[in-house]
Amino acid sequence: MTVYTATQQGDLELAVTLTEATDIVTLNVTGATIQAEVTSVNGETGVVVLDTDDIAEGSTNLYYTESRATINFDSNFLAADTDDLTEGQNNLYYTAARANAAIDTRVTGSFIEGLEYTMDGGTY
Repeated sequence: MTVYTATQQGDLELAVTLTEATDIVTLNVTGATIQAEVTSVNGETGVVVLDTDDIAEGSTNLYYTESRATINFDSNFLAADTDDLTEGQNNLYYTAARANAAIDTRVTGSFIEGLEYTMDGGTY
């Protein structure tokens, strides 16, 4: 393991440590504040803080607004029904034919003969 350390004394105490061990190099810098003045961002100079009011909306990627979301939702779903949605492979739409086929498969003569019920105090 090799360790290199450089320390600057004075107004700014800066310590730089570079450690090499088993194909890993670690660089630690302490006591440093890195500042760089921006030359220009959207016409602003110095320390620049921007929000969406400072950045023009693009022609393709538009900002979110409530009115856009409502218009898009309404126009996409206003006239939609299940005919507009493809049936899945596992979650199928209800149809009378499917319901009847499921009942016919499960309700057999032996199923009916095996039924017991209680009525008016007697078991049948």
